[in-house]
Amino acid sequence: MNGEPGKRISERALSVWRIYGMIGLAVSFIVFAAIIVLIIVFDGPKWIIPMLIIILIGEGYFFIFFIPALRWRRWRYEVREQEIEIQKVLR
Repeated sequence: MNGEPGKRISERALSVWRIYGMIGLAVSFIVFAAIIVLIIVFDGPKWIIPMLIIILIGEGYFFIFFIPALRWRRWRYEVREQEIEIQKVLR
């Protein structure tokens, strides 16, 4: 073995992971919007609406900014003559 891989994945991967997070957030937004409409139509407890909005904002930050940055910092690779080594660094 030649040691740990030293090359990071391209920073362009961050854009892909962020777009993936935005797609997930859009799905959550649709589900939360449907729940909010049901709460309003059926006169449900109104305190749930701000909670859903806070959860949606937190989910957006987490999956669009935090997780992609964390993934980018942890993954390394090395291309050698006979192999490609991919490693997830857990530091």
